[in-house]
Amino acid sequence: MFEARDHPFVEKALKKPDKKANRAAIPVPKMTEAELRRRREEEEAMFLKRAEEAKKKQNRLASEEYVKMVLVSNTNRDDSIIEARNVEEALAKITVTDSLPVDRHPEKRV
Repeated sequence: MFEARDHPFVEKALKKPDKKANRAAIPVPKMTEAELRRRREEEEAMFLKRAEEAKKKQNRLASEEYVKMVLVSNTNRDDSIIEARNVEEALAKITVTDSLPVDRHPEKRV
């Protein structure tokens, strides 16, 4: 009449995988103290190597940026720059009235 499989709790228990069975199936290799020390030393060496590479890359980028800054021309000493004693003179020398075309539609710029 009544079977154990018909009960909902039993069905739920049958569907769940056994977690402990999986733990025993995967053997974890044991490591000696010497192997742990060697692994730590290898990881430390890799870390130092990566840090050294990053430092070299940083220095290379910094030197390239320095070269770019040095190659920029100094416009403070440029003779083609306009000299003026006040704002009115500077504006008079800067304005280019002859080369500008006549504004045919000024109402569009409002």
